[in-house]
Amino acid sequence: MVRNYIRKRNSSTNNEDELLNAIEKIKVGEWTYKEAFENTKIPKGTLAARISRGSSGQIGRPTALTYEEEIYLVKLIETMQDWGELCSYQDVMKYSTEYVKLMNLTSRFKSGAPTKEWYYTFVKRWSQKLTLMKSVRLEKSRAGLTQEIVDGWFTKLYSVLKKLNLLDKPANIFNGDESGFGDDPGKKVVLVKRGTKYANQVHGGTGKSHTTVLLTISADGTCLPPYIIYKSLRLYDQWCPKNVIPGAVFNGTESGWIDEDCFYDYLLKLFIPKTQHIPRPLLLILDNHSTHLSIKTAKLAIQHHIHILCFPAHGTHILQPLDVYTFKYVKTQWRSLLWEFNQSSRNKTLEKSDFVRLFAKLYDYALLPAHCSPSFAKAGIYPYDPRIIRKEKLIKNGTNASTTTTNTGSLVRSVSVELNDPASTEYLTTTSRTTTKRNKLVKCPSAPNLNLDTFHANFDHGRSANFDTSNLPQQVTATCNNAQLVNNSSNHSTQALAQASMESTNLCQSSISFANLTESPSNASTAESTNCLSLSNSVEKGTFDFCFFFL
Repeated sequence: MVRNYIRKRNSSTNNEDELLNAIEKIKVGEWTYKEAFENTKIPKGTLAARISRGSSGQIGRPTALTYEEEIYLVKLIETMQDWGELCSYQDVMKYSTEYVKLMNLTSRFKSGAPTKEWYYTFVKRWSQKLTLMKSVRLEKSRAGLTQEIVDGWFTKLYSVLKKLNLLDKPANIFNGDESGFGDDPGKKVVLVKRGTKYANQVHGGTGKSHTTVLLTISADGTCLPPYIIYKSLRLYDQWCPKNVIPGAVFNGTESGWIDEDCFYDYLLKLFIPKTQHIPRPLLLILDNHSTHLSIKTAKLAIQHHIHILCFPAHGTHILQPLDVYTFKYVKTQWRSLLWEFNQSSRNKTLEKSDFVRLFAKLYDYALLPAHCSPSFAKAGIYPYDPRIIRKEKLIKNGTNASTTTTNTGSLVRSVSVELNDPASTEYLTTTSRTTTKRNKLVKCPSAPNLNLDTFHANFDHGRSANFDTSNLPQQVTATCNNAQLVNNSSNHSTQALAQASMESTNLCQSSISFANLTESPSNASTAESTNCLSLSNSVEKGTFDFCFFFL
């Protein structure tokens, strides 16, 4: 007999709510058994058995908490998820224990509180509404991506695609981004002898070194040669072989990451030469990193009819094609190549000369059109479809509900290099901050044994009755006498803090627009084409415009 027997037919396939609704309609005469079966597909025998025994509950011993009591916990877990707080095992046990004590239901449990066995049976009973998953780490800044920002991005994207007539030209739509490729092969599931405590695998790398690679893919599945950036101020011939990856460009920086000069060099030596056979204009979508936005880069892009469009801040994990799919697959294959390299080279350290040859294998079989073109579809760029971004991927409240200060708005814009229209549309929202007042007394080191909840309740009651503070410690009496003063001063300090926060936020608001000016009609006879780039920075006491003209 098999070790774990699985029944071929699950007897609990019926929805409990639907079953109870059908039973109720049969009892009041609204449905017959036949009509109930035709509408709900619940067998007539099941309906008759439930009605004949005079109970709509489940067969077997009743659970410690009733259906109505458990549905309250289920709704609580769902609400906490909507607020951006995921419930772990410890959280569910905490909430259920508090609920049992609050409702005086401790007698239903032998230990006076829910146990681990109750937790697993609870999850099993509500498997239609709840499921166990591993949480994914999400930076707090990325949690601020809201549905309004996503809608604004797709509105801007559609206007650019329509203006450039690229809605049906996938070969003209590109996405570029840089990523670090380290020497850490990661972890693998291995088979060892029983009793082994640590499955250590020796590898030659330190796990901290990395090499930056800038990849560019198009919506038709084309992947341009990589732009490799070493952590070095000098380049040697053995690091930059010409025939290993045809068309690849190499560079080096002190930090190993990209800077403005590197991105300008990438645009000049790699992107423009490799796309010169494609009819203009081109759309290059990037993140809004500062290295991608410079005056000389914008001038070069305008001269070659390249429209640069930037994603909203902290939204590339959902909106950027490379992050949505391609990088995930490429990084998985890269770690597999590192395992093979360690085994074949006997844990040799990955040198720069070895990196380019190892990356050439990755470029040959992991960056195929089948791994590039689906990324644009998953991001809703090509084919254009904003519905592909599901609302479940966004945290409804933006940030955690437990924070006392909530940023309800931020500088939301999609920076772009316009080809013809100098007045580029930007999505800006005002920035406002709200601060939650704290109405409870705060425990301080001078009163370590003070029960704040009891004292706060007694203090409120003592405002109408005579509250005897003679038996309290000196620190507590002082706190009680000065409580009204603290509450009055907190209002003024909160308003001052909010005003200072607004002033500091205004200093950070800025807008960048790039314009391509055409020749003036009045000087048509002797006019020369002049490109003007305007950089506007908004500060607290006025606006300053810096214009740079290139002949």
